[in-house]
Amino acid sequence: MNVLLLGASGQAGRALLASKPPGWRILAPAKTEVDFLQPQSIADYLLLNSPQLVINCAAYTAVDKAETDTEPCVRINAGACEQLARAAAVADAVLIHLSTDYVFDGLLDRPYREEDSPAPLSVYGQSKWLGEQSIAANCAKHLIVRTSWIFDAESNNFVNTMLRLAASKSELRVVSDQVGGPTPASELARVIWHLARQSVEGNGPWGVYHFSGQPFVSWYEFATSILSEAYRLGVIHRMPKITPISASEFGSPAQRPANSRLDGSKIKVLYGVSAADWQCELGKILEAKARGR
Repeated sequence: MNVLLLGASGQAGRALLASKPPGWRILAPAKTEVDFLQPQSIADYLLLNSPQLVINCAAYTAVDKAETDTEPCVRINAGACEQLARAAAVADAVLIHLSTDYVFDGLLDRPYREEDSPAPLSVYGQSKWLGEQSIAANCAKHLIVRTSWIFDAESNNFVNTMLRLAASKSELRVVSDQVGGPTPASELARVIWHLARQSVEGNGPWGVYHFSGQPFVSWYEFATSILSEAYRLGVIHRMPKITPISASEFGSPAQRPANSRLDGSKIKVLYGVSAADWQCELGKILEAKARGR
């Protein structure tokens, strides 16, 4: 199997590389080879390498910066996806694309289903929604996986930000009125490879699927879990006070959905995929950090 992995240097991309199926050939081009700000490079690379499967984890993800740095965000997350979808269709390749909970406005009082209407609040969310539409319109053999709050052991994510701040501050103020599902990158990779195997064999319908971790928590509850376990294991040597605040008090430039919960019923029924246990994976990450100290 010839697989093109775009965005291999990100959290999901690295986890995919670390867990690739035996015997599958992974092409992970550098930005100098495939530049999403130069969409023709996407078509050229696919034409040259003829992948049977394309996994797109590449994206502009600086959510707050995108509010003023709008053009590159939209070009990468929307415009380049149109070119990618067209090139994948020409190559007759399956296209798996990673998307986000930020396509929703967060106003529902239940987890979001795939058929719920997107209404993004931010430039980033709007660009990702435009990218989804481009992929659906231009590549019939597509799977779009919406996920949320990705974390791993090494990246600049919420888990490591909390650990870093706890080492230097006695009090942390964390948003408590935004709720979602933290998703381990390793579990997301496992699911993407499962979908890949099924899709190249012609099993399961194309379309949009939701996958995230459970139980659902607020950022405040997630921070409390991270730091309580890190303190218990000796990763941090003092437990800071964690103060819940509202999103408006935090004051981010980009508005985020208050409800980022994703309903994973569809992917469970059609592909046999259950929600990720983020508490278990978080524990493994913190245990590894404790052993490494």
